[in-house]
Amino acid sequence: MINRKLIRVKIVQLTYAYYQNGHHNMDTAEKELLFSLSKAYDLYNYLLGLIVAITQEERRRVDIAMRRAERERGRRPRLSVLRSISLPHSWRRISSSTSLWRIKR
Repeated sequence: MINRKLIRVKIVQLTYAYYQNGHHNMDTAEKELLFSLSKAYDLYNYLLGLIVAITQEERRRVDIAMRRAERERGRRPRLSVLRSISLPHSWRRISSSTSLWRIKR
């Protein structure tokens, strides 16, 4: 998530670059700031998508192990990992409309 601290850090970095660069152009500095913040936002979305994808993969693996255990009448797999990873309902909506590598806004 983009918070005040990240914005401050980006502004300090761009201010330093602005004064180090010989071309004191404010429009370019503003474009760089907006580009940098949009990349931070994209990274945040990718990380949210990664959490959802990892949870879905673990659920799929447990599902396969449960079916295998029922078929072979063997020991059932532990579900403690899945119980500890309880995703909010809003994240499930994210996972249905996005994939791990491409997140649409």
